Amino acid sequence: MSSKQFQSAHSSIYKLGTRLVEYIDEIRQSRLKEGDDTKSLESVENNIKKALTALQQQKYQVAVIAAMKAGKSTFLNAIIGADILASETIRNEEEYEQAITRLNDLLDEIGTNEQHPLYHLLDTLGTIIEAYETEHHPLPNCHGNDVLAYLMEEHKLSLSDLSEIGSPEMIQAILNKEKALTFNQIQQLAERFHVNIKVFLN
Repeated sequence: MSSKQFQSAHSSIYKLGTRLVEYIDEIRQSRLKEGDDTKSLESVENNIKKALTALQQQKYQVAVIAAMKAGKSTFLNAIIGADILASETIRNEEEYEQAITRLNDLLDEIGTNEQHPLYHLLDTLGTIIEAYETEHHPLPNCHGNDVLAYLMEEHKLSLSDLSEIGSPEMIQAILNKEKALTFNQIQQLAERFHVNIKVFLN
């Protein structure tokens, strides 16, 4: 099926589903007026709406299974048309910057949802970045607030990019050493940047 045929089929299915929801809703409203129980119709309507939402977002899960080092990431990157999936190592600063960008994009999409289908990729990419940083960008032995400032600069993050830690005002206060990092914040930061919590405890 060509891309054009796929989009045409996609549009037809979405329109059909939308009309079906409208039809079920009309029946349900009619039965409500007669005092009938409409829970089963409501359940069907909600399920169709969820399917339509997923269809509209055009997010699909695809499983690619092959032996190790068989070129799965290279194959999928070629299909996607962008270097999205990480290789096993980072070889230079250019690949490091690309990996950091991918990591931040994944964090925006996934957050801390370990059930997300891309969480494994996030975890793997974080490990690869951590290995490269350990060798080429060792963290300075300094105060936890300074480590946070360093990591934010390295990852090109603004104050509003760390909402899981607190408001921009709180982050600024931490950077200014007006507030100390709590243990919960340290755990969140260690998970986000894939570093040991000890780097924030100096």
